[in-house]
Amino acid sequence: MESDAGFSQGRSRRAQTQLDGSDPPPRGQRQRPKSVHDFAEVAQDFRSPAGQVSAREQYPTRSSSARHSSSRRHQQAHRDHDRGSEVPPQNEDEIQDFLRRFSAIDLADASQLWAADKQRISNVESDLHSIKTDWASAAYSFLSHFRVRDFHEAATLWADERNKLAEAEAKFLRLQNEVLSTVDRFQPTYDEKINKEFGRLQAAIGGLVNHTLAKSVKIDPWDKWDESVLWEGAVNRSRVGEDGLPKREEKLLVRQAVWKFLAEALFERAHPFSSFGGAAEELAERWVFDGLFPNHELNEDAAKWRSLTVKQLSARSDDEQGRRQLRKKLADAFVVHVFENMTSLSPQEIEQSSALAKLASSEKLDDVLKQAVAFSRLVMGERASFSLRAPPLENMKFEREKMDRSTTIVGSEVNMVFNEEEEDKAGVIKLFASPMLVKHGNAGGQDLDQEMVLLRAFVILA
Repeated sequence: MESDAGFSQGRSRRAQTQLDGSDPPPRGQRQRPKSVHDFAEVAQDFRSPAGQVSAREQYPTRSSSARHSSSRRHQQAHRDHDRGSEVPPQNEDEIQDFLRRFSAIDLADASQLWAADKQRISNVESDLHSIKTDWASAAYSFLSHFRVRDFHEAATLWADERNKLAEAEAKFLRLQNEVLSTVDRFQPTYDEKINKEFGRLQAAIGGLVNHTLAKSVKIDPWDKWDESVLWEGAVNRSRVGEDGLPKREEKLLVRQAVWKFLAEALFERAHPFSSFGGAAEELAERWVFDGLFPNHELNEDAAKWRSLTVKQLSARSDDEQGRRQLRKKLADAFVVHVFENMTSLSPQEIEQSSALAKLASSEKLDDVLKQAVAFSRLVMGERASFSLRAPPLENMKFEREKMDRSTTIVGSEVNMVFNEEEEDKAGVIKLFASPMLVKHGNAGGQDLDQEMVLLRAFVILA
């Protein structure tokens, strides 16, 4: 008994020293605690570990005998939690068991370990509370969305909404495919129609050259024109006499000059929307075709985009007004081009000349521009691309073989009335009057690097 008393008094003395900071009583005055109430101030905040892992695991420096008692402490903690016990130890045996449970040498040591367990339990309870709160909030939002109070009914409504969403998505995809199929259901223009429209423009140019220009403008001989007026290699100079070309043949070069002006103004493949005026022209000028589609002349997507855009711009309600504005703009540019580059008039004489205004307002010129704008829109609206090109006369050394692929001497082939030549033959070329019409790619816009001559350039032989 005396040894037990000394053991207990030693613990009490250390507990008192650590808890309140006072010095322990002398060894001879130590008193064995008579009950648990002597430790009330220390143990009053103790609670059961509530099934949590003992704080002992955070103190690995404890003795091995204390580690062996860990399972017993856990079992005791579960029993305390199950019965909801929060009552401190009530007798000496319980005190000793309490100290052993925490592997503590005194109540101060046990108090620290218990406080750690207590804080851990508090944190877990806080986390559980947050989870319950979040779940309750989500559940409330879920029920509020469907305006019901029963989860089974809400789940049914949710399933209905998901089915409706799936149906809507399927409908959207179906409509999208229909739109794409409509867009892809492209109907190309037959080559025969394109050739026919080229012939109509050819006839209109003939009327302008043979009547209006011949009567209202004193055009200089062709060799005095600015070099920008005709295509390079347009005339075989070795076959032109000292007296120049006959007037009939000079008119053919005037025709070529008109074709070149139109080709540069309306048929450049790099500027597929040049046939639009007014508001549509402003929109078209903002679209940098080269930037959108690098190497666009060979790009199949660019061909589709160009074709669709031309059709959309043509469908604008203000298109007719835009056409008139464009024709006026082109007419003014053409008149200036003719007077500055094909006559010997000074700028002052040109400004004072009544022929300038007369030519700009002539019906023949307006008819040419109408046909040219319409033909430009026709070919630019195709997925294949088209260009007006001079025949390679210099590469041919002006020598034409029979059935040449790039030139013809039969006027009726390109709707020209110049001669009655109906038989193809070889010979030395003197000049050409109208360009080749070249088609790039097939009707669907594929193989754009391939080309074929739809209409050959009209030439005359020396």
